[in-house]
Amino acid sequence: MAFGNDGYIYIATGDTGYNRRLNPAPKLNNLFGKILRITDDGEIPEDNPYYKANNSSLCNEKNTPANGGDEECPEIFSVGFRNPFNLGMDPRKDKVRFLIGDVGSETWEEISEGGHGFEKANYGWRGREGPCEQSKTASDKCGLTDKSLTDPIHWYRTTDDDGGAITGGAFVPPGIWPDEWDGEFLYSDLRAGSLYHMKYTPSTFCRGKDCSDQTSAYTAVPLVESFPGTILRLKFGPHRDTQALYLIAYDTGMIYRLSYTGNMNRRPKPVIRKFLSSNGNGLTVEFDGSESSDPDGDEVSFEWNFGEDGSITSSTITTSYTYSTVGKFTATLTVTDMKGFEAKSSVEIYVEENPKPLVVFPWSSGEACDDDDQSYDYCGSLEFCTNGDVHGYRLPDEEECAPRLSPLIRVTPGKKYKFTLTNMAPAGNPTNIHTHGLHISGSGDADDVTRIVLGGNCLDY
Repeated sequence: MAFGNDGYIYIATGDTGYNRRLNPAPKLNNLFGKILRITDDGEIPEDNPYYKANNSSLCNEKNTPANGGDEECPEIFSVGFRNPFNLGMDPRKDKVRFLIGDVGSETWEEISEGGHGFEKANYGWRGREGPCEQSKTASDKCGLTDKSLTDPIHWYRTTDDDGGAITGGAFVPPGIWPDEWDGEFLYSDLRAGSLYHMKYTPSTFCRGKDCSDQTSAYTAVPLVESFPGTILRLKFGPHRDTQALYLIAYDTGMIYRLSYTGNMNRRPKPVIRKFLSSNGNGLTVEFDGSESSDPDGDEVSFEWNFGEDGSITSSTITTSYTYSTVGKFTATLTVTDMKGFEAKSSVEIYVEENPKPLVVFPWSSGEACDDDDQSYDYCGSLEFCTNGDVHGYRLPDEEECAPRLSPLIRVTPGKKYKFTLTNMAPAGNPTNIHTHGLHISGSGDADDVTRIVLGGNCLDY
């Protein structure tokens, strides 16, 4: 649905919901597979192509002569669509012009032109799909023999690489990108996971029985490939003092923003990692901002506000702070580039009363950690044990199997660790252990697994 610059609402409908065996899309007695045109209060514009002064009842009202009868629905502007999923209005035109992305069945995706001059147009579904007869690709099935039908201006085959669900479409508004982009059309394909520029290339056009491949006068130029989500909708909207392209992803539910920067300075991207520990006197939090970045490659500075007293207490990439007061606090990292652009990121810290001290795993070091062909900075082992119904962890020099949480395994960036976790459950007592990012399964009886851990992104396990 979209507003035209004539002030009327244009609505695209698919043919699902009506008995498809009755082929509703080209017929004028129903609202399925159509472009509809109504006023903003739901009335029928008098210049609609099927408006009748003596019978302008809406087809979706109860007991009207249409709805499958012999009358013509006055809401109809054009017919012959399967699933017109997007309707992109051209902002440059004095008259109404839009492009319609119609999702095909199994063979073709297509984009067609609509608006003023296309009143009463029939786009051919379900007799046609893309440039051919429905579900056909052979060249002798792809000529436009019925001159009463309106051809799409762009089409492409439904394949694993090219996609098969043209779901989003939008024109680039004048003046927000370089001049060559003014009025260019962008579209997305849900299955391809990409955003395309529909670039006019008249030399690529080939249609009919003399063409081995049916190709339009447009080329799909990837603008963003392998997008982080399946793009459902495209829409240009406000961003700072200009506009940006907003993209809605179907699978993640996220809204993404794509803006043109040119030589514009961009804000840094702050990233906070936090690691908690307790000694009974408070909650100590290790903060790490080393994954922060600047998209322009500028040097950046760091300022930490830990939230307990509101003051800035550190300007290093990594830092720590001990919270001695019970409550919820917001720690904020501000990253500033050389041109003064800054960005903030925050995390919440919860401090409970009388926090339980965390036992830190004791690493060993030295020659005892080396193998025949490998050397390690640190090494250690931990046992998963059982004693009747009691399950717990113990260090190799401990005899009692106590019901306790495993110790905190802390590593240092740049160091290499060898860590062994042993399953001490009795033989014949299968276990499936997930702990410290490791997975052990087996029959027990001292089954073990050894992992090499590189100190890097994760400091605590």
